[in-house]
Amino acid sequence: RLPPELLSRFLTLRFKPYSYDEFMEVAAHVLTKREKIPDQLALYIAHKCASELGSRDPRDPIKIARLLREKTREEVDKIITLIKGRR
Repeated sequence: RLPPELLSRFLTLRFKPYSYDEFMEVAAHVLTKREKIPDQLALYIAHKCASELGSRDPRDPIKIARLLREKTREEVDKIITLIKGRR
């Protein structure tokens, strides 16, 4: 959406989207290492983002992890429901 005159000053990089397996691996790694989420819950969050939100952006599972009051599947489901309601 930038004017061509401005866009010509930048190098544009295009990356192919993550496959489901790549997304699961990246998201689970980030959630367990950086956000201290247990392994199984990290995979659950990543799967819910991919399947219910249609997202393969690793920032989305991070947002969900940071909103958790309790580290449970039920809490993840509540947050997913709220996000889906806003879309």
